[in-house]
This record gives sequence, structure tokens and C-alpha cells, in this order.
Amino acid sequence: NQANLICSVLAEEDIFAKIVERGENYVVYIKGGEKISTAIGLMGASNCYLSLESKLVDRQMRNLVNRQSNCISANIDKAVSAGLKQVEAINLIQSTVGINSLPASLQEMANVRLANPEATLSDLVEVLGNKVTKSAINLRLRKIIQIAKELGDAND
Repeated sequence: NQANLICSVLAEEDIFAKIVERGENYVVYIKGGEKISTAIGLMGASNCYLSLESKLVDRQMRNLVNRQSNCISANIDKAVSAGLKQVEAINLIQSTVGINSLPASLQEMANVRLANPEATLSDLVEVLGNKVTKSAINLRLRKIIQIAKELGDAND
């Protein structure tokens, strides 16, 4: 009866608790840090409430930093992987028909990529003095990869 009473009081505050039987006792439990914190505040345990809130904020900040770190790491991995693929394509072109066989814009792009294999597209924009957009760089590098694929297929 007491567990049901606690649940109905909490429900009035939009905190929906569950009851579980453990041995001869009944346990009222609440899921979610914010709901637990609110329930503790309603009970008048202000020190415990403040301590829990502090821990919740710390955890949220750690989670945010971890997500941002993972995103940055994934972007770096993606840029390095793409750069390596592009360098491989350029090397294939160089070893078969030569970079000089490419149109001037692709020659310039190939030389810049070879000189900056780890650079992101944004970095390459800066290397080229902001005279070419990221989109144009991406298109040129994709064209270089396409040419290398065609050369690779012709050699098979």
C-alpha cells in the first residue's frame, strides 16, 4: 500500500515510478537521472538533490566531450583515408601515363595533394590560396581517382 501511495504521489508530479517485489519487501524505483533528482528534491533532501544534479551535469558534459572527440577523430580518419586513396590514384597515374598527361587543373591538384597527403579539403583550399572552392577540389580529386580506376582497369 505504501509503495502504491508513493507511486501515485510521484505520478502527480509526472514522475512515473514502478514497483518491484524483492523478498518480503516492495521497492519503488524511478528510471532517469532527472526524474530521480526531481523526486529527491520533492522529498526535501536538498543536499542529496544538489549532489545528484552536480553528478548529472558532470556526466552530461563528459558525454558531450566524448561525442565531440569521437566526431573529430572520425573526421580525421576519414580525411586521412581519402588522402591516401587520392595519393594512390595519383601515383598510379604517374607510373602509367604521367601526371603531365592530365589537364592543367588536375595536374595542379595532383601536385598539391602529393605535397599535402594528410590535408583536409579545407586545408587544400588554403594551400591553393582560396582561389578554388572545396567543392571544386573534391570534384578534381574524384576525377583523378576516376582516371586512375580507368587506367587500372586498362592494365588488368
